[in-house]
Amino acid sequence: KTKVFVFEGNTKGIVETAEERMKKVFGVPHKKGEIPKTTSRFQSSSDISLNIAGVIVPSKPIEPDNCCMSGCVNCVWELFNDDLKNWKRKREKAAIALKKKGGIWPINFDPPIHLLNTENIPKELRGSTAQTPAQKLVQREQDEIDNDAYSLMPVSLRVFADLQRKLKSKSA
Repeated sequence: KTKVFVFEGNTKGIVETAEERMKKVFGVPHKKGEIPKTTSRFQSSSDISLNIAGVIVPSKPIEPDNCCMSGCVNCVWELFNDDLKNWKRKREKAAIALKKKGGIWPINFDPPIHLLNTENIPKELRGSTAQTPAQKLVQREQDEIDNDAYSLMPVSLRVFADLQRKLKSKSA
């Protein structure tokens, strides 16, 4: 005699909707029918971009919190790395333009202290003490340059990203 198995899934006793459960796993709030976006791009696209010396500089991208490690074609960490490179490139262009045109970088918009002249640095970050806020920012920025987003990733995600890159290069 054969037994009949009934698949109940993992929804027995769960009162949340499918969308609410997906938010827990993927961290992506989106409307029905809308294409899901990565957390970092979703949040940074709604953030402010500023025109600094004629260059549109986006706000600093937010590190993703929703990598599923399932081998997505467009992994959120690769997208974040692309966004971060674009942000750094735009900041550098804006700093060069600001030095030529004059003006002060907005204080709450991650000023690239190491690229600016003293007159372009916000007054709040200048000082006469041995370790000024600007010097602390320069050190932090240098640390960030030395440890780019890739090296700041957890080791397991780095190995996973390397594997994904190798698989992409083989299929291309």
